[in-house]
Amino acid sequence: MVNNGRYIRVKSRFWDDEKVINWSEELKYLALFLITCKHNNILGCYVMPKLYICSDLGWSEERLAKPFQKLIDEGFIKYDETNRLLLVVNYLEHNPIENGNQGLAAKKVLMELPRSLLLQDLKRFIEQLNKPFLKQLAEQIGEPVTVTVTVTETVLKEIPKDKSPQLPKKKKTPKSVSSYTPEFETFWQQYPVNIDKKKAFEAWQKRLKEGVTVVQIMAATKCYVHYAESRGYEYRHPRTFLNSDLEEMLSLQEVKPNEKHSGHSGRNDGKPVYTDGSELYWSKPDQPERRIDDALRKPDLP
Repeated sequence: MVNNGRYIRVKSRFWDDEKVINWSEELKYLALFLITCKHNNILGCYVMPKLYICSDLGWSEERLAKPFQKLIDEGFIKYDETNRLLLVVNYLEHNPIENGNQGLAAKKVLMELPRSLLLQDLKRFIEQLNKPFLKQLAEQIGEPVTVTVTVTETVLKEIPKDKSPQLPKKKKTPKSVSSYTPEFETFWQQYPVNIDKKKAFEAWQKRLKEGVTVVQIMAATKCYVHYAESRGYEYRHPRTFLNSDLEEMLSLQEVKPNEKHSGHSGRNDGKPVYTDGSELYWSKPDQPERRIDDALRKPDLP
């Protein structure tokens, strides 16, 4: 299999493995996806928010939860929830780093990964390859950080009230706590323009209250980014996208397979319909066909 120009080996004995034989079709499908998806890299260790999996496979978060946990329990993958870092446990055994050039490429990939205890497992797998040119790669990961906490106990002697000094009261400094949800943070990282995060989050919450799901928003975001990039449009502010353009992007996913589009030519396979190769149309049950280009040319909200 080829992934981003790299060949990924999935050996035929995968299907004869005692654990795999007893897996459900859904579990096998998820396992193969995590090995071969576009997010994977030469190390088999990559950042993978669960919402990305849902978006790529068209699954809900509820559908993903059980098979994903099963792969962790079976020792097929390891996952760092905090950093959203995923490690395919035996990836390097079947797809080893075979020469110095690949080793240099692996070093660049490693530099972009967040610091996580999973990297210690990755280090162990690299060392098991027992190749001299990978020594620097293993050293780059280093040893786990040990934090020593010193607790000092202070004993106060009671002082008579008439002799007790009046000490100024210290003002409590409020702790800085992020008010943004993990799902919104994932959206914020995926969206190409990061402007006015507070107002964007307000628009996000508004959409959720209206009944739009997180999976729908993420899928619509991917659709919008791809379309705007292909047409050379400037990206809208995230608040404008959520308040105005999201509904248009969701409409794109409502075109039904084999639906007739009178007066327009193009593919009739359930995908957006192109007429002349330059304009994109879509249909919605309660309104006529409209041009997405016109919608995306509207100015940003003030």
